[in-house]
Amino acid sequence: MRTCHLLAACAAVFISLSLHAQVNNFSVSQEGKAFWQKVYDTNLEHDGLLNIIINNGQFVDVVDGDVITFRVVRAKLDFKKLGYSRGAIPIYAAGSDVSCFVTVQIKDGRYRVTADNIVLTENSTGGLMKEGTENPIETWAVRNGEITKAFSKVPSQLYDKFFSGMFLLEGKSYIDDEW
Repeated sequence: MRTCHLLAACAAVFISLSLHAQVNNFSVSQEGKAFWQKVYDTNLEHDGLLNIIINNGQFVDVVDGDVITFRVVRAKLDFKKLGYSRGAIPIYAAGSDVSCFVTVQIKDGRYRVTADNIVLTENSTGGLMKEGTENPIETWAVRNGEITKAFSKVPSQLYDKFFSGMFLLEGKSYIDDEW
């Protein structure tokens, strides 16, 4: 009987850890940093994707190599366009622009986008917010090396839609597949 309780407790811990491993394409690195990662289908080769990235207008400091890297600087988060009302999302999400470092890996008709070093910059002053204040997304998204319950609800869905649309480079669909 004691063994059954021990096994049930171990299973509960494992399930709990598994649930926090990835939430709406957000994960936490071993260093405790939140990152977003998604795989897309493509018919383009490396150079084709590179040209789309260079000509996008939202991406800066593009570096070509085995992988393509670039930065997103203060991209406007249009929560209404993404289907959310101001009252449905946290203040930090409604009043912040998004910056991040991005890596694009390409292989076998697909590409994987990883956005890390995600920083939210306040875009107005009022109440508790001061324009220009920068906060890493971990401020709200990570506690004790896991995605927080609060972030795993609406905020992670909002940012997932934001990043998913931004990095859908050629209008192809998302692949729910291991890299």
